[in-house]
Amino acid sequence: MGEIYFTLNMPDSAAYYYQKGLEANPNSVANKIGAAKLKIQSDPKAAESIFKEIVGGKNKKNPEYYTRIGQAYLDNGDLEEATRYAEKAKQADVKYADAYLLQGDIYAAEKNASKAAEQYEQAIYFDQAHRQGYIKYARLFSSVNAERAIEMLNKLLALDAQSAIAYRELAEVYYANNQFAKAAQAYEQFVSLDNFYSEAEMARYATILFYNKNFDQSAKIALEVLKKNPNNFVMQRLLMYNAVELKNYKLAADYADRFMNQADTSKYIYLDYRYYGTLLSQVGEKEKSYKQLEKALQIDPTKIELYKELGNMYEADGDYENAILQHTKYIENGADQVTLADYYSLGRLNYFAAGDTLPQHVANRDKYLAGADSSFAKVVEQAPDNYLGYFWQARTNSLKDPNSDLGLAKPYYEKVAEILEAKGTNKNQLIEAYSYLGYYLYIKGQLAESIPYWEKILALDPEHAVAKQALEGIKAEMEAAGN
Repeated sequence: MGEIYFTLNMPDSAAYYYQKGLEANPNSVANKIGAAKLKIQSDPKAAESIFKEIVGGKNKKNPEYYTRIGQAYLDNGDLEEATRYAEKAKQADVKYADAYLLQGDIYAAEKNASKAAEQYEQAIYFDQAHRQGYIKYARLFSSVNAERAIEMLNKLLALDAQSAIAYRELAEVYYANNQFAKAAQAYEQFVSLDNFYSEAEMARYATILFYNKNFDQSAKIALEVLKKNPNNFVMQRLLMYNAVELKNYKLAADYADRFMNQADTSKYIYLDYRYYGTLLSQVGEKEKSYKQLEKALQIDPTKIELYKELGNMYEADGDYENAILQHTKYIENGADQVTLADYYSLGRLNYFAAGDTLPQHVANRDKYLAGADSSFAKVVEQAPDNYLGYFWQARTNSLKDPNSDLGLAKPYYEKVAEILEAKGTNKNQLIEAYSYLGYYLYIKGQLAESIPYWEKILALDPEHAVAKQALEGIKAEMEAAGN
């Protein structure tokens, strides 16, 4: 118990249990070392005196005691003394595996992974069944070289197929490297082999199941944890997440009502607000949803995909102003993630806003037209051989010049026709281009030049009523004029 409380940084409780241990057995070396460990920082000479007494006389060649004392110094951050005792343990017995384990821990504390790994391998060399050697080696490499960590844990499982801790550590390695399916399988094995798993371990299992998209099972485990500790914040979080993923929005709302209304908001993370925002959107609370999603971005502005999601939500509500704002933020912050499609989407939003008849959109029509033009110009810049940028530039300029008097759309529709004629595709867009060009020439009095465009339309669609009517009218005018 003393060691547990020391680990929990509760020295008074640790001292109490070390003393209780000594009262029960005055010769207990473990409790003597534990009691002395508490003095290393406050009274180092007293601690050293106790340690010297422990390894005096018949115990001069006892590697276990030297290793325990070295661990005491390591626990207090005194790496120099810890190293000295690790060396003494090796001198007492060069094959004593725990001495190498201690030395590995010292190197690990110094952030020297390669030397730590060598020592852990030495511990395994002298004791092939030394579980901690395998475990500590795996932990050392879990986030930097998953293959080495997995290989070492599999070696332990080859020696002991029932090693619960090996499966737990294997699950942690897979989890750290986003291999959630394998992590879930390994944790399932761990739980099946160890009936004394902790609340933290079950919480981790629920988390792994969530990331493996096993939402039902994750929720089940989370509920088990909450039965024992209703205040487990992470499990409350997972219940809401799982219910949202399962589209059980009524249940999710119940969970969210408790989880998202706690006094200490500092514990909330980006995903909390994101899931809550998604939930509120699904239950029709759009305004509240937007606020939660915007809070998510305040917590983590790097999650730029949320700008796009917000933009799409505003667009679905017909709120072009905010949709444009969010898509613009995405482009401004997206750097290399921004694609041609993003400029295209932003251009279309501005275009549709410019054409909308709601007063707030009419008031900002010029701004939207400028936004559409610049966005589609970006599309043209990045894909000059694609008709789309020119096509939407043409439509945008048609809005600027609704009667076609100025011919603002003319050069863009000409480019559309040039590209699509060469490709022989997109009949409807080609007909639109021909229609504009034919009409523009007609209103400018260039009747003969207008005719070929209407004929091209009829070649694509022989029953095109407008083209037929235009041709008939133009020919009638020309005949009347004696042409």
